[in-house]
Amino acid sequence: QGAAGRIALPPAVLARWSALARGVLARADAVPTLLLRLGGDQASALEDPSGVDVKRHVRACGLFRQVALSDIDRVVPLCEVMVVPRYHALMREGAPAAGGWLFVLVAGQVTLEGYDEAVTSVRPPPLKVLAGGRGGSQSFFGEEAAASDAEEAGRRRADTAMTTAPTVVIRVPPAALPLRAREEARVRANLRLMRPSPASLTVFRDMRESELVTLASLFRYVFALPGQVIVRQGEPAASFYTLVHGCLAVTVETDNPRKTQHGFSAEARTLAANVSSHTQLEEVKRQRKAILERAARERNKGASPWG
Repeated sequence: QGAAGRIALPPAVLARWSALARGVLARADAVPTLLLRLGGDQASALEDPSGVDVKRHVRACGLFRQVALSDIDRVVPLCEVMVVPRYHALMREGAPAAGGWLFVLVAGQVTLEGYDEAVTSVRPPPLKVLAGGRGGSQSFFGEEAAASDAEEAGRRRADTAMTTAPTVVIRVPPAALPLRAREEARVRANLRLMRPSPASLTVFRDMRESELVTLASLFRYVFALPGQVIVRQGEPAASFYTLVHGCLAVTVETDNPRKTQHGFSAEARTLAANVSSHTQLEEVKRQRKAILERAARERNKGASPWG
């Protein structure tokens, strides 16, 4: 708001909008209505990304809600601010997560289209969230790359992230993150694969959010190569699995010398060229009832469900 009561816009934006307004007003049959919903901080970030308060946005990121401010501040100098055009893919579903980035959204909008065909939008955090301190913002994505087991487990991206408007993001290098933040990212990445979508037939559909978070902390992500045996008939059933991507063949041995073979897959569509020939799994170390009982005991003791 300028001294004369007019909106103070960057010169380049003002010039474009002025030209657009003149073109509309030149039409005698046009009655224009203009609605402005662009916040001052977001407009400034798009016009001059060097002025972005990286520390404030990184501190507000939900992954860092249990991380000391001193540890967060050590990450800030290693972050990179990027201006991304509209319709640009920041990451692609099925691509390896290791070596990728964690993204914090500053301005613009990003759409996530997932392996389960769920579509969600990521928007910049409200000013009151940024002003509220650390850990309150959910305006981030790409947590698979920041997961503590991203390299070891061979994690894959669960979503394609596409900008739907000119966008400013902060790229955070996962290797610079404190271990507590990386563990939080692992839990959230697992939760993304477990949370039911409208088309999902998952066994977790009737679970409360708090139960899903507890269960996600105990999941172990497994990347299996073609021909690898996941379980063998007759072995103790110490774990159960949920198939995320790929295809499994199930062979049952009977008294009949011949073997009966069945096959099933998690998704009919191919996620990526190298994903169609691999299988990605989530392994749970205990049965669901035992897991929830353990979580209840730990809550009674005042311990965190994920240590």
